[in-house]
Amino acid sequence: MKFDILTFGSITLDVLLKLQAGESITLSEFQNEASMTLPLGDKIPIQDALMLCGGGASNSATGFTKLGFSTAAVGVIGDDVNSHFVLDILKQQHINTDYLIIEPGQSCSLSVILSDWTGGRTVLHKRLKSEHFTSAIIDGLPESQAFYIGHLQQNANEILHALAAKYTDEERLIGWNPGKTQFQHGFDEYRDVFPLIDILILNAEEARDFTGLAFDVLSVDEAKPEHYGEPVVGDYTTKPVTCITDVRRLADAFLKAGVEIVCITDGCRGAQIFDGEHHYWAPPIDVEVTDSLGAGDAFSVGLISAKLHGKDLATQILWGSLSSASVIQQYGAQAGQLLLEQMPG
Repeated sequence: MKFDILTFGSITLDVLLKLQAGESITLSEFQNEASMTLPLGDKIPIQDALMLCGGGASNSATGFTKLGFSTAAVGVIGDDVNSHFVLDILKQQHINTDYLIIEPGQSCSLSVILSDWTGGRTVLHKRLKSEHFTSAIIDGLPESQAFYIGHLQQNANEILHALAAKYTDEERLIGWNPGKTQFQHGFDEYRDVFPLIDILILNAEEARDFTGLAFDVLSVDEAKPEHYGEPVVGDYTTKPVTCITDVRRLADAFLKAGVEIVCITDGCRGAQIFDGEHHYWAPPIDVEVTDSLGAGDAFSVGLISAKLHGKDLATQILWGSLSSASVIQQYGAQAGQLLLEQMPG
């Protein structure tokens, strides 16, 4: 069987708890660090509770399917009742689950998301451990037009290096959204992986941690177009920004290492995309934030889908921004994902 795209990453059961203001829950901020305080021993009423299928592989697979691609998820799942619940949801979304490794005797990975009334969230999670999710999975993968690799834990390095060794000469689009496991190993660990990557997506802090390079934050008064790139704006209202992040040297480090396209997101400051010749900036879209869960996955899905549909670089970052803005207006990582007919040409 041949697919349009395979998505690699976590598969979880998400339990989303929608918290209410005025129920003994305190939100505070100290030295730019936000925190949530709940009194120990109390029973605290909540607005609602949702059980959803989540995780990077699941969120992205669902998003790609909605944008017109045949998709299979690659990851690990348990064999308990929660795991079967998640598998049923994936199948209902027309996502192939034949390439998920089922770990006997283990429970499904679980995330409990505390979603506050401002759109912020705190995630408590338990990850399933697998001795079988190794480079051995590479030989059993089906044919596909593209790969999307989310945050891989456990044997992540082994899998990434095996992908680089096998697919170096293959014509296949590969998008990568690395995570803490990769940043901890450092930039040089992935010298063989970077030339494999067509699209690298990460936020400004992650790019800093990965490269070891600093970025500059400039006020809008001192920022010049060369600092942030050519603006890309669709048929929507953007939020005003007070600062712009100059991430050019971080992007350049990845481009020189062999990555074809680098996209660096920066929350309320928008996102920037580079390909060595062009540099675009998508200002933040002015929407009401209900829940930020899944925003990063949605951005990646929109951007990569635009590339797969043959869109230019400016349209790619536009699709990513629209996808992310839509998801954060609803609870959960998948409810707000857009359909292909909702995307601009």
